[in-house]
Amino acid sequence: YGRITGLCVISGRMYALQESALASIPTTEREVLLTQDLKAVTIGGGQALDKANYISTEYGCQHKLGFTTTQSRIFFVDAKNQTFLQFSQAGLDRVSDNYRQHDALLEINDTIIEDATTIVLGHSLINNEIFISFCVEDKNYLTGNTLIYNIDVRQFVNWHTHASPILLNQGGLLVSNNPSNARELHTEYTGKRGWFYGKQKKSIIEFVVADRADFEKVFDNISLNL
Repeated sequence: YGRITGLCVISGRMYALQESALASIPTTEREVLLTQDLKAVTIGGGQALDKANYISTEYGCQHKLGFTTTQSRIFFVDAKNQTFLQFSQAGLDRVSDNYRQHDALLEINDTIIEDATTIVLGHSLINNEIFISFCVEDKNYLTGNTLIYNIDVRQFVNWHTHASPILLNQGGLLVSNNPSNARELHTEYTGKRGWFYGKQKKSIIEFVVADRADFEKVFDNISLNL
């Protein structure tokens, strides 16, 4: 199923991502017993990592930075199948298919996902969001776009016209580096609004109004700083 592109641990269990598969890696189960003189003895048998239990052999991750984790979930992009997925104790979930988000992903597939030389994911704890950067290398300069998925509302909520080749989770913050200067770091959701890597960028809010909507929501949590 291809090379191993990532290893991670969620909920105390180890998982491996391959180019076309996702597997759990059972570790040696150990048990602590007390002897008659109340001394603790740890028992166990077999190899520490002796097999792989495959969860899927259809979906995997082709990019070594194309996944990220929360305490209980794995999020990853399968570029080959053009799908954004999550795995949890509830099982494997094709997020971009099941929550009517596939169209948002399809809109960028032809120009971004297939052409991306690097796909990078990171988890922002501030808004509980997954950052998905699609990077394209062009003469030693990285361009691209970043799609934002909010875990709580289960929607793609934002789109940034920049992409980072590295997304690091550090102390509850999400840190990225400047695509044109690897030594320059940027912390998401801090500093001046609208400034990225020392440059001011325009922000656009698009309102789509329908005469008859399937769902209605009064937004009482939006504030504008003009």
